Amino acid sequence: MIELVSPGALLVPRAAGDRLPGGAQNDQGIGVVSFLTAVGSGSVIFLIQFLLFLFLRNYLARIFKSKLYLAPPHERPERQRYGFVTTVKWLWNVRDEDTIKRCGLDAYFFLRYLQTLLAIFFPIAVVVIPVLVPLNYIGGRGSQLNSDGGGNSTGGRPDRTTGLDTLAWGNVRPTSTHRYWAHLSLSVVAVAWVCFIFFHELKRYVEVRQSYLTSADHRAKPSARTILVNSIPASLCSREKLRDLFFLFPGGVKNVWVNRDLSSLAEKIDRRDAIHRKLEQAETLLIKATQRAWRKAGKPVLRPDGVLEVATS
Repeated sequence: MIELVSPGALLVPRAAGDRLPGGAQNDQGIGVVSFLTAVGSGSVIFLIQFLLFLFLRNYLARIFKSKLYLAPPHERPERQRYGFVTTVKWLWNVRDEDTIKRCGLDAYFFLRYLQTLLAIFFPIAVVVIPVLVPLNYIGGRGSQLNSDGGGNSTGGRPDRTTGLDTLAWGNVRPTSTHRYWAHLSLSVVAVAWVCFIFFHELKRYVEVRQSYLTSADHRAKPSARTILVNSIPASLCSREKLRDLFFLFPGGVKNVWVNRDLSSLAEKIDRRDAIHRKLEQAETLLIKATQRAWRKAGKPVLRPDGVLEVATS
């Protein structure tokens, strides 16, 4: 149905789910019930997936424990069927050196990244929430924490807040703006804490990386003792001159490989292969012609004196 609002203007009906720009502001004041419902449904899904993982990880070991089959023998962990409590205890007591040795630096630093996130946000939550939530809620614009009207149900008073908005800093009254000093102070503390964690983790990263690169196991790998040098002048493109140039490296130079431009050699190889194919075709044609001539002439017979005699039909 189309309703004319004014000459030359049309009013197009909207679906119930369509929103105008800024329509999300109508969702202010979502209550605790909606929040707990969302958290509860997410927790149930997480619990189901976690239980499935605990059940399948021992039966689908090639998927969840591929390290037991794909890794080199000296890097494979022990074959055990850990229970939940045993797994948690083992993960809690595992050493960083064992993780680096069996999984490498990439996997270790990913776990370290997750640990860093926990170290950043958990202390901030422990300090900020008990201080700012009561400061925002007590004596604020609104106190209807359990209101769940699906919108800003303030009875036509835009200066009132409801639902979880009563815990935010927007609930502070204009007459209590001095409370914002607590927000500012905790913001400075949070930023300082994050900078401290970053500094500590970067320092730890340098230490672990340097320790790993200088370890005996890593130094024994060919990849740790091989360097690639580009843009070498033509006057130095020889093994003897390169050995003399890099003799100052600790331990000296063991092997030198000079990679040259072999594009012209590839063209000659293609020509050689083409000639080989033509030669094989000619040999095949010759064999076929000889076979046909032999069948046409007759089957040879070996005489007692050792002479082949062709018996013609």
